[in-house]
Amino acid sequence: MARERETPEWLVNLMREENGFDAKLIFEKELTESDVAKHQGRLLIPLNMIVDREFLNEEELNIIEQHYNGTHVEGVGVTLVDSEGQQWDLNLRRWSMKNIVYYVLVSGWNNVVVDKRLRSGQTIRLWSFHTPHGLYFAM
Repeated sequence: MARERETPEWLVNLMREENGFDAKLIFEKELTESDVAKHQGRLLIPLNMIVDREFLNEEELNIIEQHYNGTHVEGVGVTLVDSEGQQWDLNLRRWSMKNIVYYVLVSGWNNVVVDKRLRSGQTIRLWSFHTPHGLYFAM
């Protein structure tokens, strides 16, 4: 698993180009039917699957908490990038369902599913890093 946690070379190069810092492996997950279903439009990130929970800064945590409590319109804006350089604008929020807490990527996740041809059973690995422009996720 140590090798799997090494930041991929393409991500190191991208971070260098974007003045990025603080790469963290968030999680590795086998996608479920609901993760790729068009009518769901979201990727569930169960808190118990997160490898490094320190991937959000204090401001981002506050925004997510405010959204969760209904005092903020949106969660945190995230730019998702892949190894080919394609980018999507998403929104990260916190949800509770059936007494389980999740982070959830919404507002554009369906575009990622279509563009990347994501399927149930496929495994994805999600990283995070920060730039002077904000929060990035990479997969």
